[in-house]
Amino acid sequence: MPGLSARDHQRLLGLVIDAMRDVGAGRTIWPTVLGELAGSLGVTLGGAMDVQWPAGTVATLAVWPGWPGGTLPTPAENRAYPLIRHYGNHADTVPHTLREVADRYRWLTSPRYAPMRAWFGGAREQIMVPLGRSGGAVRLLGAARPDVPFTDRERAFLNLLQPALIELDRHTETIERWRRTATAGGGGSMSDCLAGHHITPRELAVLALLAEGQSVVAVGHRLGISPRTVTKHQENLQRKLRTVDRLSTVLRAQQLGIVAPRAASRIEGLYTLEPQAGTLGPPRVGLGEPQRAPPRAW
Repeated sequence: MPGLSARDHQRLLGLVIDAMRDVGAGRTIWPTVLGELAGSLGVTLGGAMDVQWPAGTVATLAVWPGWPGGTLPTPAENRAYPLIRHYGNHADTVPHTLREVADRYRWLTSPRYAPMRAWFGGAREQIMVPLGRSGGAVRLLGAARPDVPFTDRERAFLNLLQPALIELDRHTETIERWRRTATAGGGGSMSDCLAGHHITPRELAVLALLAEGQSVVAVGHRLGISPRTVTKHQENLQRKLRTVDRLSTVLRAQQLGIVAPRAASRIEGLYTLEPQAGTLGPPRVGLGEPQRAPPRAW
């Protein structure tokens, strides 16, 4: 990666490790990420957001250190802001600065420029990192600072950080969805149960997706790991929960309150009972056609 020093790589590694600890502790990763950007890039304002496009409404996931004050931009102002407009209209996966896209929208001569700059606390240099889209929502990480353009080294830093943030974000969403499902199922203390069975955050994410009926390949795609690694996590879950296969693992998790009954019923529906040819013994369990969730598209 051009322009990056050994210290830059160390900071990236440290940031990813700290963010993984946040995920394991059930905390959002964004304060850690935005705090590191402030320290390493001199960012004076940063935020993570979901933008509904073309409506222009913004749901703020986190902001550092806080919005400068005054009223927030309206949906119309968000739609006019070049970086939001660019990522709303284009499936672009590359981080861009405001300088790169402002000219095509004649932004610097627009009457909206001054109010939006004031909203950014006077920080003229702005950059956004796309973190994916789902339906009409675009997730963006934005950073701003006064007057000093982002250098090639700093952009290389963000380019290298981007895929790690995407996977950590997906991992966090998977665990949060699992927690909501387990809570809806009326289970007991999840943290006590997980600690008692020594289930790791990664194993938890795998279990949550298996309980949704995802195939091993689909789980690997969602978590950014190989099918072989997914299988290894499944084997660890079977050992820790003292089960023998995928179905019994999900059913056991249901009994413990880790997986809600409706989640377990979905995976149970993937199995068909087939009589064993030439025997009068119990039926064997065969895996039916897996239900694959659509991948998170750009």
